[in-house]
Amino acid sequence: MCDDLKAFNTTKLSILPVEVRDHVKMLLSLKPELRPDSGQFAKIPFFEDVGTKTLEYLDSLFQVDNLQRSMFYKSLPQVIDKLPMRVNLQRIASALELEFINPEMIPFVLPNMFLIA
Repeated sequence: MCDDLKAFNTTKLSILPVEVRDHVKMLLSLKPELRPDSGQFAKIPFFEDVGTKTLEYLDSLFQVDNLQRSMFYKSLPQVIDKLPMRVNLQRIASALELEFINPEMIPFVLPNMFLIA
């Protein structure tokens, strides 16, 4: 195992996004003091992406009141353009679809659905 890590070369890291390569190298370090803990790793800017944050918030959206949800839906068009179509269709649209049972949210949800379509 140790030899495998020593033989691990940078060409294998080339499949990773540039923003995380150095951090993954640190995770693979043989010296434990050089490895970041889970808290440090979670703070990498790669994981602070607006799309990632949007999806995290979307998962917890049904726990907040209508005012907070309406504010989120108003800001959603700025993020929809930055996300891949697959994510928009599978994650965003399916979550928005659940809001159609709430008549108060339809004016905020419908423009986003049209934007995705």
